[in-house]
Order: sequence, then C-alpha cells, then structure tokens
Amino acid sequence: MPKVEFALLADYARSDAGVVHIMGAGIDTITAPVVPTAQPVNLVVQLSFGSDEQPGTEHQLQVIFNGEDAQLASVRARFFVPPQPPGIPVHWRTKVILVLGLNLPIPRYGDYSLDVVIDDEPPISLDLRAIQPTEAQGSAPA
Repeated sequence: MPKVEFALLADYARSDAGVVHIMGAGIDTITAPVVPTAQPVNLVVQLSFGSDEQPGTEHQLQVIFNGEDAQLASVRARFFVPPQPPGIPVHWRTKVILVLGLNLPIPRYGDYSLDVVIDDEPPISLDLRAIQPTEAQGSAPA
C-alpha cells in the first residue's frame, strides 16, 4: 500500500528527476482582497512504496476541497506502482513525488480543508483559511 510521506501546499512547485523544487511552501492562509475568488496553488504529495508492492499495480488518488458546509471541488486520478530501482536494499521504500496545480474556489472568508485520499484510506487533511488583508498588509481603508 502506498504511504503518504508528506503533503503540502505551495505557491510554486516543480518535480524534476526525483527532486522537487518548492517556493512558498506550507500555505495555510489565503489573503484575498475580495471574495469570491480562486486561488492558484500547487499540491505536493510524496508517496512511498514498499518492496512488496507489485510494479504496475493501480491506485486511486482523490483530492477534495471542502468549505465549512459543502464540498467545493474534487479531482480524481490514478497512478501506478513504479518499478523498484536496481541495486537498492530490500527494505528501501521507492518514493514518488506528485505535483498537482490546483485553482481553489474561495466563495467567502472562513475555514477550508483539502483532503488527499489514497484508495479510500483515511485522508491526509490540510487546513486552510481565507482572510481579508489588514491595513498593515497594504489594503486601503474602507
């Protein structure tokens, strides 16, 4: 079974030959001058697979974006267990990094969550909030 090593939101992320380049990582607050809006983010998920996993086995990934009282968006994808690189120890877990560009719908200020679900297992949940900018952040007084 794939194991989620970590999941985070970032302003920018790119996966390149097994290395992920991330800028603005760990987003948990979206500052929006007006709502409704949409916020572009990158979801970075690192998965690992044990040596007992059969290469080519299919798994399901679902990303669910929830508001305080409703599901706002959902994305489904499938992925496959990669072959284990030659010459690594039997106990070594093969890692895969997924980078997904998302445009999160923000209908109002408040609390949100982004759930990452693999094969209907309990989700990894990332909490978010949307807030108005303060005067210290440069917003004009009303």
